[in-house]
Amino acid sequence: DEDDDEAPAPTEYTIMGTLSSKDSIAPKGVDQIVSSKDTEAFRAALLECDVFVFDITADFEEIEATTAAIAYLHEQHEEFTEPKIFVCISTCMTWAATKPLDHDAEEVTPLTEEEYRRRRPHRSFKAHIDAERLVSKCGKKTGGRLTTYVINSGLTYGLGESVFHGLFRQAWELNVPAVPVYGSGSNHVPCIHALDLLAVVQDVIQTPPPVRYLLAVDDAKSTLGDLVTCISQHLGPNQTAAVPAEDALLDGYTTQAEFDQLTVDLQLEAGAVGEMEIEWVSREGFVENFKKVANEYRKQRHLQPLRIALHGPPAVGKTALAEALSKLYKLPLLSEEAVIAKAMARLRASAATLETAEPEADTEQAEADQEQLAALEAQLKEVGVIEHDQVMEWYKAALRETQCQNQGYIMDGLPATEELAKGLFLPGDDDDSFDEHEDDEERDPDAPDRRTVPEFVFTLTASDDCVIDRVLQLPEAEVADTKNSASQFQARLAKYRSQNTEETTVLNYFDFHEIHPVAIPVETLSLEQVVQRVGDVVGEPRNYGLSEAEKAALAAEKEEAERAEREAREAEEARLAAIEQTREQAAQAEWTAKREAVLKEHQAGLDQAALPLRTFLMKHIMPTLTEGLMQVCKSRPEDPIDFLAEYLFQNNPQID
Repeated sequence: DEDDDEAPAPTEYTIMGTLSSKDSIAPKGVDQIVSSKDTEAFRAALLECDVFVFDITADFEEIEATTAAIAYLHEQHEEFTEPKIFVCISTCMTWAATKPLDHDAEEVTPLTEEEYRRRRPHRSFKAHIDAERLVSKCGKKTGGRLTTYVINSGLTYGLGESVFHGLFRQAWELNVPAVPVYGSGSNHVPCIHALDLLAVVQDVIQTPPPVRYLLAVDDAKSTLGDLVTCISQHLGPNQTAAVPAEDALLDGYTTQAEFDQLTVDLQLEAGAVGEMEIEWVSREGFVENFKKVANEYRKQRHLQPLRIALHGPPAVGKTALAEALSKLYKLPLLSEEAVIAKAMARLRASAATLETAEPEADTEQAEADQEQLAALEAQLKEVGVIEHDQVMEWYKAALRETQCQNQGYIMDGLPATEELAKGLFLPGDDDDSFDEHEDDEERDPDAPDRRTVPEFVFTLTASDDCVIDRVLQLPEAEVADTKNSASQFQARLAKYRSQNTEETTVLNYFDFHEIHPVAIPVETLSLEQVVQRVGDVVGEPRNYGLSEAEKAALAAEKEEAERAEREAREAEEARLAAIEQTREQAAQAEWTAKREAVLKEHQAGLDQAALPLRTFLMKHIMPTLTEGLMQVCKSRPEDPIDFLAEYLFQNNPQID
């Protein structure tokens, strides 16, 4: 019985390949890497293989390797002991200038592979059609020893994107208000999913078809406008804008070759490929399967949302840290004030359309927004704040906006209580954030929405004295009539402390749901040190991160800040040194003046004290002493001292 027969063992292949660049990493499953630049080793590897697949769609330099390989194989085909298959994957751009036979008809009939002899290439892809022709030619008259196939592929999508990557990235980063559509967008772009193209190649190798030239495209006949609109709706700002051809390359996201491919206007029909019994990933096309394509894009490009929330007392430095992290990780910054400002601005803009009477404006929505705006402004005028439920509704909507869903956010401050946090992060009725493999019975009805709840929570800790001192150091103009004024700040701080006891803190909500807050004592840390602490926990950015230009600008900004700080420090040191020098000079002058005054006074005292002594000597000593000295001079005795002493003793007027 056939059912009892053992299934044939799958064919095992030894795979050799080349790398697109020396920095590339060999894909999993490749047994040996060879270089097409090493002619001897390359040719030796060719002779060892039975199947060859060369892709000339993405790398123009691969054309040279492809033509060299097929020429050498054709030269050696008579020596082959086993038949060999050579597959060249080319691009639909070799058909770009081909006109359909009914090009003047209202509905153009797609080109088919039977018309491949009529194909005309885009002016920049003539080398590709030359390679196609050489491959086809070398497969003829070889006695079956060398069979060649040309698979002409539509623009590939999926697995991280190539040609479409610039459009995906612009939508993802939301750097522009609208994703560009090059030209009118009405041009038809033939496409195929990368995995479907792989399946076609595999089928050609395992079940060689009778035709040697195949068109590999999906069934969709999408225009560039359709593709860009789909990208913008699901990944970006939900807006598109026509960009003239002359401005298309100015955005820096698209190369000339990519622009040429995106602006091709070509309808192709798969013949042999359409009849293959392969398991299609995206036969219906790019638009119909975009959710799958978007997930592949995120996975291949390592683009995952990063959600960080900051918690701590007022004036602890949350806002400064949030701004620094937002800049470092290129994530949107969320705060209650920002959410309110954005919502009010949207209401004002919508209400303003009633005055401009724009034909495309939604009058009913604008009137509703105008009514809500009037009520909110009256509320602000009366009580000074907007109702908390309304703010939470806006906040919840902000968390579900495309940018936060795609990229994540930095949240400056958490809801004050566990109950408010639960309301903010609880999934909505239409949300499906649970694991698809999770049973309904296992789902926690109070579990937060995994697409909006923070992944990392950091609580900045500092004493009351520290935060109060920070506020006191602020300029008076910055704190007057604000929430940081003396009376309001003390009240805010007291309220925060009362809401964040060990039993009542909102951090318990995250701890309960296995999102464990990380405490960072900030009293003795600089902002840069706190950013480093957060980075050590969070890791690298999960989006494109900073570009080389942005990194250079950030480094220059840091260097300039360090230079300014250094110059300010040196200037301060010089100022203090000058002050110290002036003080020392003044002290030295004062000391010298005092010393001279003391010496003068002392000398005057000595002079004054010397007056009575002189008088005494002149009256009682000098007359007798003078006479004695004169006698010494006259007599010149052998011992003048003894002589003078004897004279003074004998002639002392005080002795009778």
